[in-house]
Amino acid sequence: MELSNLSKTWNGINHLNDYLKILLLISIISNVILVIAVLSKSHTVVLVPSHITENLEVSKNKSSGGYKKAWALFATQLIGNVSPGNAEFVKEQFSGLLASDVRIGVMDQITRDLTDLKSENVSSIFEIESVMYEPDSDKVFVTGKNKLKSTSGGIDGGYQTYEYVIAMEHYTPYITAFNVYAGQPRTQDRLLRESEVKKPSMNNSIINRLN
Repeated sequence: MELSNLSKTWNGINHLNDYLKILLLISIISNVILVIAVLSKSHTVVLVPSHITENLEVSKNKSSGGYKKAWALFATQLIGNVSPGNAEFVKEQFSGLLASDVRIGVMDQITRDLTDLKSENVSSIFEIESVMYEPDSDKVFVTGKNKLKSTSGGIDGGYQTYEYVIAMEHYTPYITAFNVYAGQPRTQDRLLRESEVKKPSMNNSIINRLN
């Protein structure tokens, strides 16, 4: 009886060891999978600067509207305030904010504008009044008053809007579309209203065909 019990105990220990080995193997595989998942996951960083009232979320290839607004403000303050003395510095710094596929076209226009400012010895001052992010178009609009200042005095250039599309690439923001124009932001609602106004009515179309 003692030999029989000993045999059962020994077999039980062996079975238990086999079971523990399987559990250990499963645990090792699970840990490896967890490490790979953590390393490959795109983390989201939430920034709350003291001068911004909303969270700025940034991940590897994505950012929140608040972050894009903050970045558009920075870019506008840079390119909107130019003097003959800092024109070359502004051009170099703004070029680094642009995506490679739009850099040449945008910088050609900016170079022409800055050359005109330098030749006329005029400084451009932009007073920002509002910034807006439009989720549907993924555009940021920065609007304010543009003023030109020369040795002979200042000239009020009226309202102006800087329009941006900003994308993230490996945690770095790039301007993928850029436009500057007079007046208020060309939002989707505004563009839709303008297109409706430009459409001829059905009666007018019939009259035109008859004539």
